[in-house]
Amino acid sequence: EKAILERDIGHYKSLALQKAETLSSKRKAAADLFQQHTEAILSRLGMAQAGLPITVERKTTEQGKLLLGPAGLDEVRILFAPNPGESPRPLSKIASGGELSRVALAIKSVLSAKDSVDSLIFDEIDVGIGGEVAVAVGDYLRGLARHKQVFCVTHLASIAAKAETHFKVEKVTRAGRTATIFERISGRPREEEIARMLSGDKRGELSLAHAAQLLRSEERRVGKECRSRW
Repeated sequence: EKAILERDIGHYKSLALQKAETLSSKRKAAADLFQQHTEAILSRLGMAQAGLPITVERKTTEQGKLLLGPAGLDEVRILFAPNPGESPRPLSKIASGGELSRVALAIKSVLSAKDSVDSLIFDEIDVGIGGEVAVAVGDYLRGLARHKQVFCVTHLASIAAKAETHFKVEKVTRAGRTATIFERISGRPREEEIARMLSGDKRGELSLAHAAQLLRSEERRVGKECRSRW
């Protein structure tokens, strides 16, 4: 009976190693493809020189023996090199808040239809960006919102205008105490807030006209996207 058990253990160990090798090969192929897609998105998000290599390395014991676990033979790490000439380092140790948010946006845009995370929060994603890059960030956030619930804290009108729902967060002082007001806005109040984000003037005719045009433009784009999907 012991010989039979040892034979079975050897058989299943060999089978597990074969499957782990197959999984490892698929991971390496997927890592290359994943890197290409995420770096392409990062380029459009204003990080054209950034690298996001994925390492797939074998786990070993201190004695150098292969370590097979429930997830296979591999240790997978996402590395990040924000600028040319810099050696890639673990993403968690090198990226700034704004960089990390944009990297997360790129990653989630690639994985949006496949991962199991239902809600995402992006903060500081607009740090150091503007113009076409800000518009691209907003477009990717809106695209991600087709599959997920997305919360984004932003100071840029070009990003805020793309949201389906807009909340205004404001600090006020009442009776010597500081309070934070969290208010959902739409219609005229939203136009005024977008105008304020654009120029600092929420009452000026030009600012309000620009804000209204920006919001109407986004509404038309969303309408076209919905019709094209149906």
